[in-house]
Amino acid sequence: MNQNLDISKIEAALCGVLVGIVPASNIYPGERPLENPKKDSKNDTFIVVSVPSSVKDKNAYGHTLVSVDLYVPSLENGRKPNKAISDLMDAVYNKMPSKGTFAFDTSLMPSISLGRDEHNYFVSRISLISIIKTK
Repeated sequence: MNQNLDISKIEAALCGVLVGIVPASNIYPGERPLENPKKDSKNDTFIVVSVPSSVKDKNAYGHTLVSVDLYVPSLENGRKPNKAISDLMDAVYNKMPSKGTFAFDTSLMPSISLGRDEHNYFVSRISLISIIKTK
C-alpha cells in the first residue's frame, strides 16, 4: 500500500487545512473527544475530521470521501445557533478546494445537519472528496 493512502495521514492533512477556522487544539482527527472543549468564548466550537470509507488506490492517485463534522454548542435558551453554524460552514467552504499531496474539494458534495448530540452540541457534516497523490 502506498504510504500516502494511510487514513491517519489523510485526516492529519485535512486538520492542517482547517487550522484557523477554530484553534488547532479544537480540531480532532478520527473521533469526537470524550470531553468537550472548555466553554469559554470562541473556543467551545470544535471540528472532527474522519475518513469513514475505504481509500481506493487508482495507481496514480488515491480517492476517498472525508467527513468534516462541525460541533457548535446550543444557545443558552437551547435553540440551534444557526448563524454560528452558517459562519463555520462558510469558513470551511472558503478553504476549498485545497491542493497538494492531499487535495480536498466540496464540489457537488452535500452538507447535512445531524441534529443535537447528547452533550448539547448541534452537529453538521460536510462531505469532501479527497484525491491523494501516490507518486
